[in-house]
Amino acid sequence: MIDVFIIKSGKRDVSKLLQSLSFIPECKIVSVEGIFIEDTNQLDVSVFSPSAAKIHMGRDLSAGEVGCAMAHNNCRLQASKSKDFSLILEDDAEIPHPDLLATMIRKCIDQFDASKNIVVNLATHLPVEAARSSLDNHEVCFNRHLGASPLALAYIVTPKSSELLLKSNNPIQFTADWPPAKVEWWSTSTPLVYHGTLQGKSLISSKRGSYRAGENTVRKFLRYSTLEYWFYRDFYNNYDEFLTKIWLPRIRGFITFRWGK
Repeated sequence: MIDVFIIKSGKRDVSKLLQSLSFIPECKIVSVEGIFIEDTNQLDVSVFSPSAAKIHMGRDLSAGEVGCAMAHNNCRLQASKSKDFSLILEDDAEIPHPDLLATMIRKCIDQFDASKNIVVNLATHLPVEAARSSLDNHEVCFNRHLGASPLALAYIVTPKSSELLLKSNNPIQFTADWPPAKVEWWSTSTPLVYHGTLQGKSLISSKRGSYRAGENTVRKFLRYSTLEYWFYRDFYNNYDEFLTKIWLPRIRGFITFRWGK
């Protein structure tokens, strides 16, 4: 059995998503309420650290991003208490091949042990319209990632990886995708879950998929040149931590965002 956590905004019809999940045998579906925040200044620093977020993300986090991260943390908290794998989904997830997703979940359970510290990303930034070719005759496998695999639309976690993801973003300092936890990142060679339609309105930002746009050129230069550590080293224990938790995942995220790898 696998626990499936769906973050529900209450603003989207999830009937199609639930129908897709019916292909997964013995899954237990748990609804997790989305969190909508009007003013982040009203949050206690034990819940959200705006100063740390400004350093780590290179910009301020929007109220929508903070609420999204908090909802994912609620899922990760529950998943960390599970005895097996968990699948976490946002409610605008679309699954064009639910039978293939069910097969890949079974492969994941067979290939990895639930006691391991892994996260498997199933999703892509692309809307479902981009998935024009059929996957029926394609072999989909798991790929090991260097750094973190971006986009927290749909991902499989173990209890251990859930715990580490939760701890790394509590209080909130990063978007839900991805806080810098020392987990082993994998993804499917072909995305199996897609964001909703091109016309679908993001509940987080009017600029869907462009969350890095808030970073100015100077901040990007500091981050990618690793000079950021020397300016803000009070936020990091050591240089190795900066490289492994911030720089490497962001380099990987930059490459993925630009070239879709």
